[in-house]
Amino acid sequence: MLKQFANIKKLFLLGAAVASTKLMLLLFAYFFDAESYNQFNQVYYTASMVILFGSLGFNIAVTRININFKLVSAAVLLSMLLAYLFLQITSAPFKSLFEISSILIYCLFISLAGIYVFHLLFTGRYRDYVLLTILYSILHLLIIPAILSLQVSLFTALPVVAFLWFIIGYPK
Repeated sequence: MLKQFANIKKLFLLGAAVASTKLMLLLFAYFFDAESYNQFNQVYYTASMVILFGSLGFNIAVTRININFKLVSAAVLLSMLLAYLFLQITSAPFKSLFEISSILIYCLFISLAGIYVFHLLFTGRYRDYVLLTILYSILHLLIIPAILSLQVSLFTALPVVAFLWFIIGYPK
């Protein structure tokens, strides 16, 4: 009976962590005006597509075989560039080199951190996984006051958030 309680607790914690990432997206809609929220959506969902294809399969691969960080980084970067190139050809979401670079830097660090944070699940470090996933949400929520109060560009804030999460989430 106690073992089942522990499993339910783990499931609840994992659910709360995943829900925190969705809550973050909902809160953006309430704080930004229509134009800022539209820009955020365009950037975030473009990045989500690139991250999806950039980290495709690597989160499982690093749990099965010992792959060095440079190889994973190179493979993720290549996958990301191909995915973004496809998006750029089909929809041309961004035209400025600064915007494109910002999104690609964000995608690279989120992909790499996501791969290694996901690895925590396979090593049974559920608490660390939950804390890092909630930290992901908190760091993204810090974008709201940075943009509204400090007038920071979204294209500056996103790579900083991604880099911080990567530095904190990278295995020691």
